[in-house]
Amino acid sequence: MVDNNRHKQDVNDAIDDMEVDVNTLARFKRHLLEEDSVENRNEVERYLVDGCEDPNDDKLDILSWWKINASKY
Repeated sequence: MVDNNRHKQDVNDAIDDMEVDVNTLARFKRHLLEEDSVENRNEVERYLVDGCEDPNDDKLDILSWWKINASKY
């Protein structure tokens, strides 16, 4: 009888540990999603993610571009 109770306790403990692991994994996944959100990126990361202008575009006016885009960075 003692062995049976001990076995049940071991199984219950193992289940509790798995539930903690599942909850921890879910929180970690949520954290990664939050970290990857645009709002949490710093200015450099947002700048690097934006596409590049065509360097061969003769009409590109870098000062005008910067005036338009300065508020983003």
